Amino acid sequence: MSYAVHRLVAQAGPLSDHPDPELPKRPMRRRFDRAYKISILAEWDRCSAHGEKAALLRREGLYSSILSDWRRQARTGELTQQPGRRQPTMAEVERLRVENEQLRIDLARAKVVIEVQGKVRALLDDLSKSADIETR
Repeated sequence: MSYAVHRLVAQAGPLSDHPDPELPKRPMRRRFDRAYKISILAEWDRCSAHGEKAALLRREGLYSSILSDWRRQARTGELTQQPGRRQPTMAEVERLRVENEQLRIDLARAKVVIEVQGKVRALLDDLSKSADIETR
């Protein structure tokens, strides 16, 4: 390179200061709202002719795996519920039911222990009083 080219490069500064205008600064993850997901799933279900589903995916820039996830969400009710209010899954409900039953059993045991401790204390108080009376 000639001296003039080197001087221009030096004046321009490092390449990192001048991002390539053809590239975005950082790719952004796409986010899809519930209404969009539901509308795409409905349109997917209406596709009947050969190639319509593939055309839908190309037009929207989606992958079939995304639609698989959305169909699973629709089956479990995640797409139809209000945002911020997630319904528990059947597995969560069953786990909580088992946990609740175990806690009831533990509470019943604790009540029995507390009742026995109260009786033992009353018995010890009676024994202590009778021992005081006998020693006098």
